Amino acid sequence: MANVLGLGVPRSAPVPLREGVRAYLGAAYPDVHAGLFDADMEAWSAAREACIQLPIAAGSVPVLLRYAAQLAFLLRVLTSNAGAKDAAHTPLGFAFPWASGLDESRLMPYASLAVERACIVQCVAAQYAQLGRAEPRSDKESIRRATGYFQHAAGSLEVLETLAGSDVQHAQPPAELATASIQALRYLMLAQAQECFWQKAMQDALKDTTIAKLARSVADLYDASASAAASSPLPQGYKVHMRFKQLHFAAAAQYRKSCDDLAQKRYGDELGRLTVAAACVRRALALPVRTLPAPALVDDLRGLQAIVEANLARAERDNQLIYLESTTSEASLPDLGTAVMARAAPPDGLAAPLALLPESELWFRGLITYGIDVAERLYSDRKRHFIEATVEPRLAALDAEAAAVRAELQLPALLDRIESPRRAPPAWAACTAALQRSPPSAVPPRVAGVEHESALCADLLAELETPLFRARPHAAEDVVVEQHELQTLWREYQRTLREAAVSDATLREQWARVQPDRLAPASSALERVRRNLAPALRALRAELEHVDDGAAQRRALLQRVRAACDGDTIRAQLVAAARARHLGAVHACADAEPVDPAALQDVLEAGMEQYTPYLGRCDELARAQAARLRSVRTQAEALQRDAALRTALQQQDEAYARVQAAYDEYGALVRHVDEGAAFYERLLSLLRAFRGDVHAWRERAAAPAPQWGAFPGGEMHFRE
Repeated sequence: MANVLGLGVPRSAPVPLREGVRAYLGAAYPDVHAGLFDADMEAWSAAREACIQLPIAAGSVPVLLRYAAQLAFLLRVLTSNAGAKDAAHTPLGFAFPWASGLDESRLMPYASLAVERACIVQCVAAQYAQLGRAEPRSDKESIRRATGYFQHAAGSLEVLETLAGSDVQHAQPPAELATASIQALRYLMLAQAQECFWQKAMQDALKDTTIAKLARSVADLYDASASAAASSPLPQGYKVHMRFKQLHFAAAAQYRKSCDDLAQKRYGDELGRLTVAAACVRRALALPVRTLPAPALVDDLRGLQAIVEANLARAERDNQLIYLESTTSEASLPDLGTAVMARAAPPDGLAAPLALLPESELWFRGLITYGIDVAERLYSDRKRHFIEATVEPRLAALDAEAAAVRAELQLPALLDRIESPRRAPPAWAACTAALQRSPPSAVPPRVAGVEHESALCADLLAELETPLFRARPHAAEDVVVEQHELQTLWREYQRTLREAAVSDATLREQWARVQPDRLAPASSALERVRRNLAPALRALRAELEHVDDGAAQRRALLQRVRAACDGDTIRAQLVAAARARHLGAVHACADAEPVDPAALQDVLEAGMEQYTPYLGRCDELARAQAARLRSVRTQAEALQRDAALRTALQQQDEAYARVQAAYDEYGALVRHVDEGAAFYERLLSLLRAFRGDVHAWRERAAAPAPQWGAFPGGEMHFRE
């Protein structure tokens, strides 16, 4: 009938699921082959496409309920699998387009299975609401069917209210999926179901008091619906409809109770109730009724208005003429009471969704045991962590401890020095390499070359002294100025040569000090000490070998641990434990859980117990090494306190220092010779250029100077 509302079915469009599901499985379940679920992907795509094209019919509801049940299972397996790799945050790789069924808004994509399920449940509620609205309610059977449909719609919305939680609201779903909208529509469906009970009471001609209570309950439910809708994004027409119906049934309830008051001769109460009813009618008609989705409501209310006004006029006239009672105020009127008959009745397929489907028909059911795979990987991680974070650090710490003691006691370098007293100095390789590049036999010729170039420079400078410093009284002024400049430059070259001569003398002195016998023998004392300390040296060397044996045992232990971990598998134990504990079983409820690896922790811990003896072996090796290192330290410190040994080692160090000093002096000498050769080469080149400048100046100085004379006419002129 036209005086109740249905719900628009949310609109959607087909989605290419296969590629998105494959991408999701590859990201969330990297070790699962997506091809195993091709049939499930096809079934999912076909079921969804069928659901979004369903007509309004009783046969459409089971199709929607089966798809909703599959989604309930998929939400557990795909996005809540305790063993999946970040499955709760891995995007599906595709989006479900949905738009409100209450307006003409455009489709919006939602990459959330929770939104998809909420929209499907909303479709179920809309199907029931539309079926209830389509009933004519002209007979008791039609009223019964309409009542059931509206109660199923309310039950579906009650379930939806629990499903459309914060995750759905965060996605900004269509208007009817907002929390306030779901509450408002649920109360609306209950109100319309209660209205059916009221209508049946009217047809059955029940008592006015009973009808009044039923009408009062209808008004209360419409009032709850309108209050919830006030903060919802529902269309304005829906909000006006809810308030309009609330006022309509509030007026109807007061009118019916006034009929009972008249029969019971409560004339003041009758007047009060008719006055309240008339006020409710006026308030309803003051609403923006042009926005009502069902305009026939206005005609219904006007019919009630006519009845109320006629009875109010009659009651006022009779009271003025006969009863003379005061009108009871609204606040003083006895309460009508209520008779709520409507109940939310979720369809069985929503209350226990998996009861609709046999386990063999569940999509992606193979992922339900994915937690066993994860537990197996966790066990592998624990084994690797046992090696890398427990065994290896312990053994590495023992190696580091042994190395630290050796470094502190300077072992085995100290033993090598004592047992090889005639060994080469530490820097001997560098010394011999340098001597091969620049042998001492090559130094005197290079020094002679430097001295030869120095003599050439001195001879050249002496050659230029006489002509450059000879007086030229008749030379031109510019010649004299140039002569002074050349003399200044000559003096600078002379000073440079003198300074170079001082450096050359120092170089010759250094060469005289560098003697080949600087490596004095210093091994005889150390050899005597070595013979005296031979037993102590052998004992210390034996202890060091025992320490090395301990390092070899640790390496062997690490290899055994790695081999044991590589050959250890636990899958059979995990599968047996999961089967014994009924983990991963599918139950006829929405809470079917995949295998949670946390439920198999005791199996993993039992598997790791076999590695405990290796830790005991690590402790044994640590204790053995500690004893060996204490012995090494005691013997090494006793050896280092031996006075004769300290003296012999000091003499050896001094000999090595002399070799190093001689090498350093020789290297500095070679560098100085090279620098001197380069210096004199540059200086000789400069002096030769200087000689050219002097010769050019002498030619200009030899030319006769111009003389003053007089041309005829008394003008001054120059004469050559």
